[in-house]
Amino acid sequence: MPFFSDPNFNQKTLKVYDRDMARTTNPIQQRRDQIESGISKLQSAKYQKKRIDFKSDSAFENWLNSYAEKLDELYEERTILDFPESYNEIPLAILASELGVGLSDIQSIVAEGMVEVSYVGYSPVAARVTRDEVSRAIDVGRDELMRRTRMEIPEIFEEALEALTVRDIAAAQRAYRRIEGHDSCINPFALAIEIGIHFLEGKVADVQENIEFILSRNYDGLIPSLAAVRSMFTALPKGSHLLQTIRERVIAIADGAKESPFRDSFYSYIGTRFSSQMSENQNLSIYAGDVVLDSIRRYKLLKSLQSSRSYLSEAKEQEIERVIHNAIYTALESHRTYNESPSSKMYVDMFVGVKSTRRKPPELIELLPKCGTKSAGAN
Repeated sequence: MPFFSDPNFNQKTLKVYDRDMARTTNPIQQRRDQIESGISKLQSAKYQKKRIDFKSDSAFENWLNSYAEKLDELYEERTILDFPESYNEIPLAILASELGVGLSDIQSIVAEGMVEVSYVGYSPVAARVTRDEVSRAIDVGRDELMRRTRMEIPEIFEEALEALTVRDIAAAQRAYRRIEGHDSCINPFALAIEIGIHFLEGKVADVQENIEFILSRNYDGLIPSLAAVRSMFTALPKGSHLLQTIRERVIAIADGAKESPFRDSFYSYIGTRFSSQMSENQNLSIYAGDVVLDSIRRYKLLKSLQSSRSYLSEAKEQEIERVIHNAIYTALESHRTYNESPSSKMYVDMFVGVKSTRRKPPELIELLPKCGTKSAGAN
């Protein structure tokens, strides 16, 4: 039965109800009540302690200092609430009243970094803000502050990407702290933002350390982390040459490129393709490789390369290096002068014509940008 339908309800009851409602909805009065309760608790006999309650004199002195500081803080806050016009730093309860929100709401706004506190007390609600910060918060508006306070982690990450794009490291750091507060520092979005901040700061070692941590994670942690890092790297402006290299490699990994450059390179089940189905560089690589292999065979070193028990001296390695360099140079020169020199045409046709029409497409042994795609961060 609603209280107003109760036959025992009277005007005195209504006044008490109105008074109680005012106390719970008015943040300043609500904070005053909390302060009075806190002072009473500290001064109660139950809370008082003696030297015998502590293991050492220093521990007892620390407690006495803390006790006095807590009381002073409560007394001071109560005074500011009563005479706010005399102070530049004012309690959160006054800011909450100005914005038209409750104490719990203003604490959430502060916890999310929407308002910067100038004084941190023993409890979150005892924090204070400057009058300039109050004015800024009022300009932003209650609705916008509450909207931003209720943002989910993916939304916070999107804001962080916008900040990183324009090199706003401070805003990105605030977003990182918010996500860390919601979850942890190893949240995929938090890791991506941290890498982005290090990237903009030019901290190569820190970028590499974070990426190595991500690549060491299990599958459940790796996949979302790589996706977040890829989004972050795509949004970042251009960095140094070394950082650009790191960016390209990570994007290649996130896009499904091989982490190990020689993994699956020699297995027979990989399908073959016609030369018309491969790129110009793939066809050129096959041709150059065939020239190199033919040169090695003619130099009678193939068995030495194939045998794991064969020892190659430094002189032999230099000979092999020279053979390979000469073979590649010959392949490239003959390919370049194909239409100009009959000898070059005959040489190229000898390798291209005798091979099967279907070959296994060459693969990259380094993580390079995909052919035909624009390099990230070229803006």
